Amino acid sequence: MSVLVINIMGGNNTKLGKGEEEDYRKLTFLTEKEINLCFSKFSKLLSEQQQAELKSRETLTINSPNFSVPIADLIEKLPELKQNPFARRMCQVFSRDQNEKMFFEDFLDMMSVLSENAPTQVKAEWAFRIFDEDGDGRLDKKDIARVVRKMTLEDDQEGDEEDARSVKEVQEEQVNKVVTHVIMETDINKSESISLVEFKQMVSKSHDFEDNFRIKL
Repeated sequence: MSVLVINIMGGNNTKLGKGEEEDYRKLTFLTEKEINLCFSKFSKLLSEQQQAELKSRETLTINSPNFSVPIADLIEKLPELKQNPFARRMCQVFSRDQNEKMFFEDFLDMMSVLSENAPTQVKAEWAFRIFDEDGDGRLDKKDIARVVRKMTLEDDQEGDEEDARSVKEVQEEQVNKVVTHVIMETDINKSESISLVEFKQMVSKSHDFEDNFRIKL
């Protein structure tokens, strides 16, 4: 297999098999340029020891099981993720082991779904999995409330304890109103929750969903 060698910051070379690059163009929604950008971003997050090992052994590519990046490092060091309130959950869903690390192909899959070329229905399926934190195949009131809080509420409150408690009570009342409205508008079969089919229908009517579920490389 021919190997594409890319020079990244610090002078280290990392490798992506040419056959792998061609497969990624066929299997993802990414362009060749975007694949290379993903490769470069991920490679820069490898430890110095991983970089040295990858550079010294010709038979290794970045897809070796030796090479993974902690999710915490991805979120902290990539501006595209750092400001996203769903970043950790999103990375966990795309992680092959659903744990606290990602391999290159996990990262590539995530960036593919978040690319502007990914179909809306594909984005919707993954968004549903991200929002469905208990994995029961539906979005109940707790799931929806969790999403609303992450999208709208600040973690820190100013003022004394009593003021903070009052603010939190008002915020929770507002969250509950939003949750009730979402359920009323979306829950076609009156199950008090939202199925994947119902979620897709809701997303198809939203003008903002694709813009909010996208990362531009």
